[in-house]
Amino acid sequence: MTEFVLVRHGETDWNATHRIQGSTDIPLNDLGREQAKLAADGLRDIVWDVILASPLQRAYQTAVIIMRELGLDESVIVTNPELRERSYGLAEGLTMTERSARFPDDIWPDAETKEDMNVRVGAVLHELALTHTGKRILVVAHGGWIRAALRIASSFDKKISDAHIANASRTYVYHDGERWSVGEISLISSAILAE
Repeated sequence: MTEFVLVRHGETDWNATHRIQGSTDIPLNDLGREQAKLAADGLRDIVWDVILASPLQRAYQTAVIIMRELGLDESVIVTNPELRERSYGLAEGLTMTERSARFPDDIWPDAETKEDMNVRVGAVLHELALTHTGKRILVVAHGGWIRAALRIASSFDKKISDAHIANASRTYVYHDGERWSVGEISLISSAILAE
C-alpha cells in the first residue's frame, strides 16, 4: 500500500483576508509559520520515503519548517512544479465578493480549468504511485491541489472532494496497486485548533 499524506501550507496574509491566491507566490505569515511547526506534531515518528513540496513559497516554507521540527535537513525536500496551486488567472488577488462582482458568470480569464487541474494532479499521483510503490510519501501543497487529489482518489465523489481543507492540515490518500482510496481528511493539530 502506498500512503500519501497531503499537507496544506500554513496561513498567508491573503488567506487571512480571503483573497484568491492560486499561482500568485505569497509567503506564510506569522500564524502560518506557527501552524507549520504545529503540523509537524502529526508527522513525527514516521519514516518518510519521499518528501515533496510545491515550489510556491507558502508550501515550500511550510515543508522547510516541518522538516526542521522533525529534525530533518531541508535538502530532503524535492520540489515539483506540478504540485503548484491551480491558476485562477485574473481572479487572483480578489476576495470572493470582488470575484463574484467582477466575474458574475464564474468564468475567470486565463484560469486553469478544473478539468486541466484534475489531469495534472492525476498524472502526478499516478506517477508517484508507480515509482514509489509501497512507500510513504509526504506532499506539502495547496487546498485546491489536495481537493483535486481527492477527486481522483474518490472517483469524483463530491461529498469527499468538496471538503474544506484547513491550513496546515493533513489528508490521507492510498493506492493499493490498482485502486485509490481516501482516509482521513483535513486533520489538524489540537494546538492549531486551540489558537
